[in-house]
Amino acid sequence: MKLKRVYFFSALFISACVSSLPTTSIPRHIKNVNFTDTDVFDRNILDSMSVDTKSIDVAMIGKVSINHIPERLGKWLSVINEDGKVILKSTPQEKAKNEPQTTKSISAILGLLPMVYGFLEKKLMYGAAEQYDATIFYQPGSGVIDKVVFTKKQ
Repeated sequence: MKLKRVYFFSALFISACVSSLPTTSIPRHIKNVNFTDTDVFDRNILDSMSVDTKSIDVAMIGKVSINHIPERLGKWLSVINEDGKVILKSTPQEKAKNEPQTTKSISAILGLLPMVYGFLEKKLMYGAAEQYDATIFYQPGSGVIDKVVFTKKQ
């Protein structure tokens, strides 16, 4: 009888330990991501970049200015800028649909991006971004970002 109790409690203990183990997610192609200043955003971008998604559109929720890029997004753009390109493109306004879009280099704006983070964090979390370029689409009058597109390098 005591031996059955030992087996029962041992099995119960082991099953409790197994169910509390962290699960790892399988990276997946995510082509459209909404920017939220959370770890979920980082995980979605990292998963998508890890499986070589060709193009990832990041839609901005709320008004985000080109002069006040959130730190979380700024880290991704900083890594991309080290070996790739970060381009600014103005989105056409309703009344100026036929006007050509302007393209500028972001190197002058990079001083505004937050760049303080550790080497290990950068390589582990943002290493996949080295294989991408980025284009920031913004409204020319207000400087509000419409979206950011990460594109896999050729």
